[in-house]
Amino acid sequence: MMYFNHRLCPAFVATIICACSSYSRNIDAFLISPTSSRTTRDFRTSAPSSIVVRPIVVYNHDHSLSLAALAREQEIEEKDKKEKHYFENASIRNPYVVSPRTARLKIPLATLFTQASVFTFISPETSHAGTMSSFDASLKEFFPGSIPSSTVLLRVQSTLRKRQYLPYNTLLASSLPTEEILQTPTSLINIFRNKLCESKDGGIYSLGGLGGIPFSGDVGMEDLFLHAPQDGRIVIVFGPNVGIDKNGVVGRVERIGTVEYGADEANGVVVRAYRDIQMGRDKTTGITMGIEYDYIVNMLKKMPLKEWASKNSKEGDDYVIAEITKEIYNIMEDLIQTMVKRCIMNDEKFNKARIREVTLIGGIVINRGHGSGTEGGDDYFQPLCMKALDPKKGTEIDLYKQVFGDLSTPRN
Repeated sequence: MMYFNHRLCPAFVATIICACSSYSRNIDAFLISPTSSRTTRDFRTSAPSSIVVRPIVVYNHDHSLSLAALAREQEIEEKDKKEKHYFENASIRNPYVVSPRTARLKIPLATLFTQASVFTFISPETSHAGTMSSFDASLKEFFPGSIPSSTVLLRVQSTLRKRQYLPYNTLLASSLPTEEILQTPTSLINIFRNKLCESKDGGIYSLGGLGGIPFSGDVGMEDLFLHAPQDGRIVIVFGPNVGIDKNGVVGRVERIGTVEYGADEANGVVVRAYRDIQMGRDKTTGITMGIEYDYIVNMLKKMPLKEWASKNSKEGDDYVIAEITKEIYNIMEDLIQTMVKRCIMNDEKFNKARIREVTLIGGIVINRGHGSGTEGGDDYFQPLCMKALDPKKGTEIDLYKQVFGDLSTPRN
C-alpha cells in the first residue's frame, strides 16, 4: 500500500492504482482526503460510470489513519503472507501455479510483451474443444468446420452489408426442410430474417419441401424473383438438416416435451426413407400426395448405401446417415444453381434491371437437442457454398474463401 505526505497535496488527492486484468474493468482506488471539503462520496459520484471505485484508506481530519483502515490494512497483509506462503510451496509441487497477486501483476504484462497471444485468433469450431461432449465429438468427426448459427450470421451479415444488402432492399428465401426445429426463433433462417430483412414486415419465401429439396421448381424460383424489391438483392439459404443427440448419435435429436420418448429422427423423412429401403418397404407409399417422399426414396436408392453401411460402426448408422446428408446437399446445390441461372437467363419472366444481385448460401444444418436433460444452445451449420450472381453482367463471384476460408470444411 502507498501513502503520500499531505503537505505535497494541498487540495484533494486521489491515487488510482490499476491492476491490469484480462477479465475485469474494475479499478481499485486508494483515496486520501486530508484537507479537501469534498468527501469520498462526492468523488465516487463524479467518477465515470465505467469505473468502479472502492475507497479503502481514508485519513481523519487530524491526518491520522482511521482505526478501521488500519485493521483492514493488517488483515490484507496477513492474507497476503498466507497466500505467498501457500503458493511458494505449491510452486515447488507445480511450477505452473502462481499466486493471485503474481497473476494480477505479471500475466497482463507478460501477454503484452511476448509473442503469445493476446491477439491469437481462436477458431469458433475449436473454442469448445477443452470440454468436448459426445455431440461435439460427432460434430467434429462427421461435419468438420461447423460453427454456431449466430457465428454464421455475424460473418455473412458483415460481408453482405458491404455489398449493399440492406433491410429495405433484401428478400430472403430458403430451401430448408419443413421440420419445426428449423423454424424456432433462434434457428438459422429466422436470425437471418431478423438481421437481413425488415424486422417487422420482412418474410421468408419458402422454396423447399420435405428434406429441404426445392420442390417449388422453376415456377417457384421465378415467383421469388418477381417479388424482389426494385434494385433489390435476394439471399437464398439452402441445405438439408441432420440431428445429433446428446449421446453423439447422428440422425437423432431430443425435442422439447418428448423427454419420456427419448430422441427421434432428424432429418426425419430422410432417415425413415433409409430405414424403409433397408427393410424392403420402398416400393410404393400408398400415401395421398406422397410425391415428395417417393422422390426422396428414389433419390436414396441411387446412392451407394451398402458401401456406406459397411463403414458404419457396430453401434449404429452414424456414417451412412452423415453420407446421405452430404449427398443430398450436393444434389440440392446443383438444383438451386440450375434453377437460379435458368431464371436469370429468362428475360420474358422478369426484368433483370429489377434485381441487382443474388447470393446463394448453402450448407448442412446440424440440430442439437433441446428440452429436459440436454445442453441446448445454438444449432450448428457446416457452410459449403457462398457465391453472388449478377443478373445484369452475368457474372459470378465466389465469396466462400472470404467468409468461411478459415474453417476446416471439405471446401477448404
